[in-house]
Amino acid sequence: MIDNCQLMPTNNKQPTTNNQQPTTKESLPNNKQQTTNNQQPTTNNQQQTTNNQQPTTNNQQQTTKNKQLLNMSQTIWIARHGNREDFVDANWIKTADRPFDPGLSPDGIQQAKELAQRLASEKIDYIFASPFLRTVQTADYVAEALNLPIKIESGVAECLSFPFCAIAPELLPREILAQRFPRIDLNYRDRVPVCYPETLQVAKKRAGDAITQLTQEFTGNLLIITHGASLVNMTRKLMGSKAKIHSSLCCLIKLVGQGDQWQMELNGDTSHLTQPKTGISFHSLSQIQYIYTQEFPKQFRK
Repeated sequence: MIDNCQLMPTNNKQPTTNNQQPTTKESLPNNKQQTTNNQQPTTNNQQQTTNNQQPTTNNQQQTTKNKQLLNMSQTIWIARHGNREDFVDANWIKTADRPFDPGLSPDGIQQAKELAQRLASEKIDYIFASPFLRTVQTADYVAEALNLPIKIESGVAECLSFPFCAIAPELLPREILAQRFPRIDLNYRDRVPVCYPETLQVAKKRAGDAITQLTQEFTGNLLIITHGASLVNMTRKLMGSKAKIHSSLCCLIKLVGQGDQWQMELNGDTSHLTQPKTGISFHSLSQIQYIYTQEFPKQFRK
């Protein structure tokens, strides 16, 4: 911190210097000296007036910019990933290297391709995806169609509550993901971190914070590839906590907003899918039992 004494104006030292100089008969006439001295405050006042105008100009520019932003509409697309391997093959988890990070199933890949075709003609400026493999896979098909990079954002990641919240999921490092999916922007950093395990309330707040941060920071049209619970939580953050949201696999939410006012134009739309899967899929009882008897002990042994 700079000491206040070091911020004293230099002009305050000038009268002391003038007072130390002796007054002689050869000095300028008194009237002329007075006139010269009187001119100095005027010059200082003009400089002060000029300096005071600068903040006013900056404030006007900021006000104009804020008005422009308020008048701009923004479209937010939120999509759930395609169908996943472990929803199709109940035994997949038993031989998986990362049992909590399944990729897309064959029909899930087809769903992701159809989602990409649906969005190919839309004006989208940014693509965000959860760090899980299935969401990155889904985002990659869309990113290729739109020729856009993928920003990995943990704030829109899976909600891992009971019975999956007892341990953190093992995911591929982003550098490894980027080798497989070169469109990943490795310069992007999470705006909202995730910390597993988490409760339902923490997951809800995290997803809400994420969509708030992204819509405020990125003024263009956004596409967010996420998961069922996070899709619902993000949409309700903008539409209200009582909004009824549909979140089937590879569905689309479309929100159009201006300022703080949002309208939902699509709610869980699956018209782009040739074989839509309605409802929400869950793990079978045998899968949950395997997680508790096999995967939990392995994690704790690590």
